[in-house]
Amino acid sequence: MIDHARHDYEIEAFGFTIVPDFITPEMATALKSALTEALAADQARFGRFPGKARNHVMELASYGGLFLELLEHPEMLRFYRHFLGADCVLYAYSSTLLAPNDAVPAQSVHVDSGRWLPNICTGLQMTLAIDDFTAENGASWYLPGSHRNSTPPSAESFERYAVRVDRPARAALIWDPHCYHRAGDNRTSATRYALSTYAVRGYMKQRFDYPRLLGPEVEAQVSANLRTFLGYAKQTPESIEQFYENAEKAKSLGR
Repeated sequence: MIDHARHDYEIEAFGFTIVPDFITPEMATALKSALTEALAADQARFGRFPGKARNHVMELASYGGLFLELLEHPEMLRFYRHFLGADCVLYAYSSTLLAPNDAVPAQSVHVDSGRWLPNICTGLQMTLAIDDFTAENGASWYLPGSHRNSTPPSAESFERYAVRVDRPARAALIWDPHCYHRAGDNRTSATRYALSTYAVRGYMKQRFDYPRLLGPEVEAQVSANLRTFLGYAKQTPESIEQFYENAEKAKSLGR
């Protein structure tokens, strides 16, 4: 049983919380295999682009299967909807891998959202640990309460007050993307696996136009719940006719 009151409080007060046993051991094993396959396929498809990071999959929903299944995780959606509203949408969905001795931009102190508004949460993120996150394999450091700050912390403040967020495999870190953090260093011989989902309020723009990216085939095969989360009810019309069609679609989804 998840203690929602405690986790909600920690997100509001500290900017992050750890929810253990978020997925089953079987799903963790299957996701690691699927991530390995997606990483190879992604490199084959996009490796020719200079901006393509070798150990990163920018977008996972298009790989279907377990990745789409995870987007219907009831507890993940519960956290997103509690903080962002019932019509929140997926902003981004990517891998979070850290290879041994790999130098990555995330090892600098940063936020995942530069958008800051007082007293309103505009986005929420989940980093799902597929492997254990430890001091040895680069568990990230987070600065508690920094999601409430309009300005970045000094380097001295971050180093003094940030905490390393160790956690076991299958635990989910639910966090505010305006919380200042940095990745650690992976000093082991194995790549550390995780993935990240990121949701925003329903009136905000997604990183990818998921309805166009995934197409009508995915729209037809997923639940109404997931269609809403992917933004199928939020599409900008390309014509007056589509405006009226979208209105009818939104009505059928209860929006």
